[in-house]
Amino acid sequence: MEVGIGFVGFATIVVAIQMSLGKPLTEFQVLLTHYYIEVGLLSVALAGIPVALMDVFGDQLLVWRISTYACLLGVGSYLPFYIRRRRKTDAPVPVTSLIVMIGYGMLTVVLALTATELIWVPSMGLVIAFVMWGIGSSSLIFVMMLGQFLEGEEAV
Repeated sequence: MEVGIGFVGFATIVVAIQMSLGKPLTEFQVLLTHYYIEVGLLSVALAGIPVALMDVFGDQLLVWRISTYACLLGVGSYLPFYIRRRRKTDAPVPVTSLIVMIGYGMLTVVLALTATELIWVPSMGLVIAFVMWGIGSSSLIFVMMLGQFLEGEEAV
């Protein structure tokens, strides 16, 4: 959790420095900034849920079941909001963004299958994979945006 919070803080500071140098963010860069801050914080929050629940409930299966539902709720509530915002900006879809979208699509399907418990039961591994993808995808988007800062718009 500390790494996720540290990443979000660092990435936010980089954007603030960029803006303080008199270089305004493009509409696409604002979209990316919102993405990696919001998803980074969502990932940190989702990582904290099992820790808090483990202290309340002793039953690991119940903790992972609730955590799986929380991950589904998190991605299910954020995804429509993000898609609507992305459509308003008419943003390009670079390869990095496509990889992130495909990864979230696959993880959401796996989470939904896990929530049914027809194939397998919720586990720590799945919740960790989801949270790590959130932090990892935020990092990928941040690196892409950092490339834009350093190279200009051609990096998109």
